[in-house]
Amino acid sequence: MTIRFLILLMALPATVCAVMAGEWPAHSVVKDGSKSPDGRYVILVPDLAYYLADPAHPHEASDYLADIKAHKVLGVIGGSYEPGRINDHTNVIWSPDSSRFVIAGGVRWWLEVLDLVGIEPSGVKHTNLLGPVSDKIDKISKELEDRGACLRFDGDVLRIVCSADDNPKALADRETHRAVFIGSYDLKGGKWIFSQARKISNKQGEALDSWVWLWEPRGNMKAPTPDQKLNAAYQVLRALMPPDRFAHLRQEQRAWLAAAGSGVKEDARVKERIAVLERMLWAL
Repeated sequence: MTIRFLILLMALPATVCAVMAGEWPAHSVVKDGSKSPDGRYVILVPDLAYYLADPAHPHEASDYLADIKAHKVLGVIGGSYEPGRINDHTNVIWSPDSSRFVIAGGVRWWLEVLDLVGIEPSGVKHTNLLGPVSDKIDKISKELEDRGACLRFDGDVLRIVCSADDNPKALADRETHRAVFIGSYDLKGGKWIFSQARKISNKQGEALDSWVWLWEPRGNMKAPTPDQKLNAAYQVLRALMPPDRFAHLRQEQRAWLAAAGSGVKEDARVKERIAVLERMLWAL
């Protein structure tokens, strides 16, 4: 699979200054949206404005995990990718207990990073998840490029759905070939419980892409409403489910809408229904 690397920090000098564990790096800022659920941890990234102001500035092109309450750096983040590449198109997805997180994303629309990072007494532990995902999709076609992935921590399991295609620029005059990867990773055992990639049609891929981008918006994308996420989850199941299974789901969905009545717009009820539909997707 072709992975394209376009680095936002490419104009910066290549000098890298090491920071010992515990030290707070100079000219680093907290990445937006990187704070852990318990409010203790954040990810520090290079202050791009500082370095671009004068390319001659010596700098640290690294990303760090920091304990913001203790004002202490726990370690450098950079497992399957070069430190310093976390940017506005990279998402940080934390586990509910703040013990681990996933870095997912890249530059523009290509998935370049998919790393699981665990917090341990000795520092941080990286697990490259992109490699196994890419290997599965490569068996279908090496021309497919990862466009996006969505992830969910489900107890001791990490659920992953990834879409891939060979037409990242969405050229109208080019035939598009697509695939989907669905997998479950055992967090305690450190191994894949299930992983599968298969071909899907262009129509199925478009529905999947819509759900992926709504599920985990990147950069400056506006967060979707619960209604939008509900519709996207339903449409992707409609596209990917066998017809007989979807016929059953359609009846179930109509019954849910009828029972919800005027309360269908209540966020709590809609979010609860979204969770039900998403569990069906993870199990496809």
